[in-house]
Amino acid sequence: MSNCPICGKPTSSLYGNERKDKLCREHAQEFKNGKIVQCEKCGEWH
Repeated sequence: MSNCPICGKPTSSLYGNERKDKLCREHAQEFKNGKIVQCEKCGEWH
């Protein structure tokens, strides 16, 4: 099981399949709502 690159919590999964971006449930929701984005150049989350 992977950990979130932002906070280190376990990666969110659905039906046993982990998210490809490895985000936890909380940060996945923030990403969906547009509160955080991943930099295309460096790959870091902002």
